[in-house]
Amino acid sequence: MKSHVPVWFGLLLGLTISGFATYLAGQWELKRVEQQFPQRANSLAVALQQTIDESLQVTQATGQLFEVVEDVSPTRFEKFVSAFLPRHPSIIELGWISDLDVETPSTNPITYAVPPISNPRERAIDPIHRRAIEKAANYGIAVATPPIWEDENHSFTLYYPIDASGRDNREGMVYGIYQLRQLLEESLGALNLESVNFYLYGMPVDQLDSSLLKQTDAARQKLLVFYDAEQRYLYRNGSEVAPIPEGIDRRTDGRYCPFGSDGSTCIRTLNIADREWSVLIIPKWDRKAIGWRMGTTFAIGILSTILATSYLHAATRQRLEAEALNRHLSAEVNIARKLQRMLLPTEVELQEIGGLEIASYMEPADEVGGDYFDVLVGRNSVKIGIGDVAGHGLESGVLAMMMQTAVRALLENDETNPQRFLDAINRTIYQNTQRMQCDKDATLCLLDYSHGNLQLSGQHEQVLIVRANGIERIDTIDLGFPIGLETNIAEFIDRKQIRLQVGDLVVLYTDGITEAENPQGRLYGLDRLCQTIELHACRSAREIVTRVIEDLRQYIGEQKVYDDITLLILKRQPDDCSCACADRPNSLIQKIS
Repeated sequence: MKSHVPVWFGLLLGLTISGFATYLAGQWELKRVEQQFPQRANSLAVALQQTIDESLQVTQATGQLFEVVEDVSPTRFEKFVSAFLPRHPSIIELGWISDLDVETPSTNPITYAVPPISNPRERAIDPIHRRAIEKAANYGIAVATPPIWEDENHSFTLYYPIDASGRDNREGMVYGIYQLRQLLEESLGALNLESVNFYLYGMPVDQLDSSLLKQTDAARQKLLVFYDAEQRYLYRNGSEVAPIPEGIDRRTDGRYCPFGSDGSTCIRTLNIADREWSVLIIPKWDRKAIGWRMGTTFAIGILSTILATSYLHAATRQRLEAEALNRHLSAEVNIARKLQRMLLPTEVELQEIGGLEIASYMEPADEVGGDYFDVLVGRNSVKIGIGDVAGHGLESGVLAMMMQTAVRALLENDETNPQRFLDAINRTIYQNTQRMQCDKDATLCLLDYSHGNLQLSGQHEQVLIVRANGIERIDTIDLGFPIGLETNIAEFIDRKQIRLQVGDLVVLYTDGITEAENPQGRLYGLDRLCQTIELHACRSAREIVTRVIEDLRQYIGEQKVYDDITLLILKRQPDDCSCACADRPNSLIQKIS
């Protein structure tokens, strides 16, 4: 279970990151709406104002007709006005009022009207229109009436006084009646209003702001039109129910705009002639879009988490399987190492060999080494073998054990001819390497010792014969051929006879000693090996092996051992040992140091 902790931790971390990323995506979307909102609000207000101005200019243009044309007949008036009405469907009536008694207007003395009115002089003037007419006449400006709910619609009238300049036929004023909802719809066609709702109030900005903040009924009563972005529909505050801004009744802090501390961000002003109306623009949170983006982010995060967790789980499982396999292989390698150690000659066996003092040292570079040495007692001689399989590790160790087995088998069969002996070993190893599809080969040198006579055969490193007068180096290159390279090597095998005196040493080694490197990359070398052995030649074989390995360790320091190290020293036992190390030259001792 502990091995899967990283998987569970990765899953928890992925879920946490996914949730946080989803939250950030939602916040980013809200921030984006907030950043884009002022531009959208301005675009909406400008579009509404432009449409209103263009429609109001129709009434003013009609008034200017009477200012520049001396005689405006009903036909000319109707023709002039009819050119504008199709393009401005919000204008439901245009007319000219002449002979206006500003002091006591009770009826509209309408002279011309489009569409025509059957009894124009019978239309009564209510107080709202009377005040608008009086203001337009007294101040000479265009005046709009407040919006009036009439005939299931909000409408207002714009009065534009005519500058008569002494011409009686152009006295009075021009008026236009506008349907509010239709006027707004003319503005909405080219706008993208999917992200905003807006509320049109017939009151100035300061009054609207105060009413909304204080949550009074003034704003509710002055609400003219509500545009629902979701339904894409204009609701009239009359026969239809126009909703109030979402959340205003539920707010306790008095805020009605989601952005900023006051309403200046959400309220825009519309000017209708002399009147000031207000537009409250509220962002429409597209919950579906926000939810889709957040959901997509979360889904991507979850998918990434699942993929990462699956990969981590697979990697963990592979690691556990690899660890189990490594443990299994390590157990097998340990068995192979133990087998290799068990096949080495024991101290008891070596001590029982008469006439020779034998000491050995083997250190594999890996768990299983590729070096081989053995000491076997035959009927008439002692056979000593040393070899080195290319490389090291389990495969090399197996070949080394094969050579040991082959040597013992041939010795048990009383094979004494070195040519046949080595050739048989070579064929055995060669056929096995072919079956194993292994391209390794080995060196192998065999020594047969009997009563001071030593016979060498086979190819390996140089054999060192340490005598009282110095060291003799015997090159074995011409005594054999690498094992496992060719099927038949009998023609390459030769022998060499050596006579050993009492006290003489035979030194056998592998290249793991001579090719060991110090921190500066310099090899230990054969010369230093010879000097160290000669320096301690008077000692026992065991002591000489110890001294050589100690000197080798001191030379390489902390450097890694890259090859197997094997050292085998044979010393012909003297009848009595009277030599002393002090007899060695001091110059040689100094040279080694």
